[in-house]
Amino acid sequence: MATVRILRSTTAGNTPSSLVSGQIAINESDGKLFYRNGSGSVTALATGGGGSIVTAASVSAFPATGSASNLYITTEDQRIWRWDATASIYVESGPSGGSGLSWSSVPTSATATGSVGQIAYDSQYQYTCVSTNFWRRVPYALWSPTLLTGLQCWLDASDRTTLFTAGSGGNLPDDGGSIGRWLDKAGSNHATDVVDGSNATISTQRPTRVARAQNGLDAINFGGTHWFDQNSARDMLRNRSCAIMAVAMKYATVNNSNSQLAWTNRKSSTGDTATRYQLSHRSENTVGGSSRRLDSDSSITLATTSTVPPFDTSWHVHVSLCDWVNGTLYHRVDGTQIGTGSFLSSGNTSDTSLGTAASSSDGGTWTAIGASTRTLRTDGVANNLALSSGSQIGEMICHARTSGSYVTADLQTVEAYLAWRWGLQANLPAGHPYKSVPPSF
Repeated sequence: MATVRILRSTTAGNTPSSLVSGQIAINESDGKLFYRNGSGSVTALATGGGGSIVTAASVSAFPATGSASNLYITTEDQRIWRWDATASIYVESGPSGGSGLSWSSVPTSATATGSVGQIAYDSQYQYTCVSTNFWRRVPYALWSPTLLTGLQCWLDASDRTTLFTAGSGGNLPDDGGSIGRWLDKAGSNHATDVVDGSNATISTQRPTRVARAQNGLDAINFGGTHWFDQNSARDMLRNRSCAIMAVAMKYATVNNSNSQLAWTNRKSSTGDTATRYQLSHRSENTVGGSSRRLDSDSSITLATTSTVPPFDTSWHVHVSLCDWVNGTLYHRVDGTQIGTGSFLSSGNTSDTSLGTAASSSDGGTWTAIGASTRTLRTDGVANNLALSSGSQIGEMICHARTSGSYVTADLQTVEAYLAWRWGLQANLPAGHPYKSVPPSF
């Protein structure tokens, strides 16, 4: 709200010749208030009835019971109030002909005392009194993955409308039940909007739903032989300048001889990492990512044995940035950067030749979630699950741009969104811009 600028006079009969927008004048002798109306004219608002103007530092310093004849001004924020005798509270006042809204203190419940049109706010909600002694509140808009340029994939296990028992049709799986389809909330970026595990040859290869796994939200359990193929999204990181992959997850074990992977994109015929991105956890206190820019390049893998943050079986937020245009790979855990690597080449596009078809004969690629399958046949069946994930995944997000690069602020926004949603904000380091508050729009 704009600051109100006040002029005063103690001479009876004095009237201001003009006022600028947001300015008011008070004649303390006559008990009149002058304001500038919508047409720019000076208009008098008389308190009358023997009333007076009462000033105090804040509303809390006003008398416990006010008078409808008085005008009240808070000097700390230069705002004007009146006493609402019906509701027995002070409400912010404005000139006649306005919107009918007035400010109130924050209601303590939906049935707190109030009059129609009163509004209030705090750090989380805006409150509106919609009928006598009945309030509604709405939360402030928070950041969403759709707000960052280049959303390619958004898998949210907590959204029960995206999980189904079958690859086509089906219902929400029971707690512990196998999942046949996980809808991608990114929309129409891919050939289809599904992450489909229905073509796994045995049902035990399907991951399962875990109700209220973390912060009251559902997750998906990948028990070491469970996986999804995301064939429709196999090319979503081709011809891109940079990509962010972020995931809220927990590992099932540490000090494991096998990699525990969240997402990988591999060449069908050889199992080599194609473009792109691979998040893994091999043995205790080791985490890293692997990627390449061009098919002719060798993959780079960055790994760290840092103990900050800890690598354990608790939930964490992992974020990797493949910055192909600048030739750099970054990895962050819970808002702390733990590793940086350099690609063999840099450029504005990634993987310019490989992976146009899902066929092992032409070197096509498959995308797997929950397992790094060494060999994936064209029917999507995993021949080798030696590199499998033992993990729970709550939410996974991928953004990719066709030019330029993401910056640190973009990474911090994505990781903070996941941290606050999944109750992991306490893991963010001191000094993180969203340590105390979640990111907003």
